[in-house]
Amino acid sequence: MALAAGEHVSHGAAKDADSRLIVVLKSAPQTATVDTGSGTVTAAVTSTQVAAANADRIKIIMTNDSNETVYVAYGTAAVLNRGVRLNASGGSLVEENWTGAINVISTSGSKIVTFIEF
Repeated sequence: MALAAGEHVSHGAAKDADSRLIVVLKSAPQTATVDTGSGTVTAAVTSTQVAAANADRIKIIMTNDSNETVYVAYGTAAVLNRGVRLNASGGSLVEENWTGAINVISTSGSKIVTFIEF
């Protein structure tokens, strides 16, 4: 099948006017739904769970909404000065493809971390 100038094909293969092969691939739209896992957690002076293990998690976004650095750990207890550091006043993290538990810790406690899972 040859394509005339300006002609389109929605999927499949064709040749243009110069006999060049054109392959058009069309995939189904990708969608994500928001999980019920969203809200805030108060980071304490001991490891505090932000999100439990969730095999359906595609992505999680966390933001440090406090005036103090918070540390993040994956699948283990959070420890001060180890793991991923979320800086004070808006330090954030976007994590994709991690389905295990996520924990945080702060130096003085009572520090807010916001999160949403997809």
